[in-house]
Amino acid sequence: MATSNNFSSFDSWPSSESSGRLLQDTPSAVIEEAERGSFVGLLGFLGFLLGSPFIDDMSFPENSAPVFERALGRGASFTVRRANQGKRDQRAEHQHVLKGGRAGVAKNLRITALAREASVLSHPALHLHPNIVRLRGVAWERDEDGAETVLPMLALELAAHGNLGAFLNHKTLPLEQRISLCFGVASGLRSLHRLDIAHCDIKCENVIISPHSESGYIAKLTDFGFAEVCKGIHERRLGKGSVPWNAPEWLDIVNDRVFLKSDIYSFGLLLWRCILGGQNPFELHPYCNLPAAERNQLVEERKRDGQVLGDAISSLDAVQGAGQSLRDALSHLLQVSPEKRALDSCMTLMLPQSELRYARPPSPSAFCRRYHYHHHHHTKNGR
Repeated sequence: MATSNNFSSFDSWPSSESSGRLLQDTPSAVIEEAERGSFVGLLGFLGFLLGSPFIDDMSFPENSAPVFERALGRGASFTVRRANQGKRDQRAEHQHVLKGGRAGVAKNLRITALAREASVLSHPALHLHPNIVRLRGVAWERDEDGAETVLPMLALELAAHGNLGAFLNHKTLPLEQRISLCFGVASGLRSLHRLDIAHCDIKCENVIISPHSESGYIAKLTDFGFAEVCKGIHERRLGKGSVPWNAPEWLDIVNDRVFLKSDIYSFGLLLWRCILGGQNPFELHPYCNLPAAERNQLVEERKRDGQVLGDAISSLDAVQGAGQSLRDALSHLLQVSPEKRALDSCMTLMLPQSELRYARPPSPSAFCRRYHYHHHHHTKNGR
């Protein structure tokens, strides 16, 4: 499909006897149907997903709808709520939240966002990644339009410490630990990019914080409703994301490979904010004391002129322990030209600081070993 909201399927999706029984169509065709807002297409995709060996067992009690405890957040198309579904096992690692459609959003848009998110989180190379939120299963809710229909919800792991922005606003962490969290975000983003997937909405609010036995906390990317597969064959406008955390070219017509580079710029803004201890950098000089509309306009102008990088580097003078390596790291991210942005180079500069006192995230080879064991174990047991 050549439309601007096309989301390609993944060639490496697993196939199994169980998924074959559930689907008469290919995963690619099913995803395209779901992307067009087809409810039938979405059901077909979820059938394939639940038949794959990459989703944890979740036993939802029969004939019991979830009892929602409270809303934890909302995005463009979804509301995330903590729910009690009567699970006997209440250990923290088995707690989950349910991500369902946001009231007032068109059903086809909710279906599209759900298909994008589920397809990313069920990808075998991402499902077990330590820095990407874990998809635990699928549940159902009655549509709020009053019709006698139900819509799916995604069951995701619970973020015990909320999102990164709120966490840093309530928890004072040493600089090394803040950099370690950002290194984890970069690790998850790099794995997405190696699959040609752009997140398209990188910001602190789309990173959750969970406990970690060695480092205390671990950061995980979440909210993939805007994700795009970027094959380099389309010229289009990104036009997604969140102001002011967007890249300077976000409204330009560009090759879709640039979306990957736009993620890197947004990550640079996230890193800058974390270095400042969670403070929104666009509330500091020269952006402070301006009405919101004027401030956003000034931010966009300074992004395009390359002045945001200078603002970021200058602000580090007030941060104790922020050495030259962090300035260089930001220089690899906050470039006006997308071609000059380099995530790997930034991660190399971040690593010495993130390893001073805290554990490094698992290496790609260690992760691959975990994946192959998990796949072999579940396939052997008939899943």
